[in-house]
Amino acid sequence: MVTWYSLKRPFPNTFALLVFTLTIGCNEPSDGLISSSSNSAKNINQTFEVKGIVRKISEKENKIHIEHEEIPNYMVAMTMPFSVRDKNEFELIRVGDEIKFELNITDKESWIEKIDVVLRPKREQLSIKDEPTNSLNLEEIKPLRVGDELPNYSLINQENKKIQLTSFRGRILVFTFMYTRCPIPDFCPRMSQNFREAYNALKDININKDWHFLSISFDPDFDTPEILKNYSKAYSLNSKKWSFATGNTSVIDEMILRFGIILRRQKASITDWDHNLRTVIVDPNGVIQNIYIGNLWTSETLVKDLKRTANNHLNWKLKAEGK
Repeated sequence: MVTWYSLKRPFPNTFALLVFTLTIGCNEPSDGLISSSSNSAKNINQTFEVKGIVRKISEKENKIHIEHEEIPNYMVAMTMPFSVRDKNEFELIRVGDEIKFELNITDKESWIEKIDVVLRPKREQLSIKDEPTNSLNLEEIKPLRVGDELPNYSLINQENKKIQLTSFRGRILVFTFMYTRCPIPDFCPRMSQNFREAYNALKDININKDWHFLSISFDPDFDTPEILKNYSKAYSLNSKKWSFATGNTSVIDEMILRFGIILRRQKASITDWDHNLRTVIVDPNGVIQNIYIGNLWTSETLVKDLKRTANNHLNWKLKAEGK
């Protein structure tokens, strides 16, 4: 039988210093459990009651990494970062806590609230479960930065054809990382939505016909070419301008590591992970021009940076030709 711990909150004056954007009403129920309640945004499509264990707290990023149970009819059990709108929530928890919370989903974003701590283990009982499995040696892998030449990697696209990243030389290449089973709207689905909006904005603009979007899955065990092809149909795209690909796990792992993506496959399960996001713009010479960190970039920003890259390359080309 699980023992429920009686935990005390910080004083209200401490909370007042941490109020960020929302007004929170906090209360402590009679059973002594930590509880918080907040004003939710309107137009919530779905709300789920979820249980899990806190594995990492990223207060600066307003995120809590939680190893959560299966959410029936929505998401398999996995570990992933969840957005937190109210900073007061961070005062209630620590790594290792067993918690229950509400997960709110809209068309374009998600966040958690109403966190209750139901079990707080002793410090010595905490385990380091979020260590990556079969991780690559960071000291042996050189990170890629703006201004670096993009190395060649061999991938397999949704048509089950082998492609090389060097085959995109002469075109502007924009690629992002995702996986098709990601259900949280402001993670992988937002990357695909941003690509769709930028794709629609660019396809009728004659700024430079030589550009290509590439969505790379880091879930090669599940995201087969057939899965990727079916997934791509939702975006009504021309595969000559936007394609999907994956590759050998070792190739994908090295690639994402060099761009700063942290992908934790826990319990040796491809579905039990958490991850961050990167999106990259590469000019026709194969030189990295932009690296977007996270999910806050917009399709308008992408279009603007792609246009700038096209103009810079045209100027470089004219100068090289002596014109």
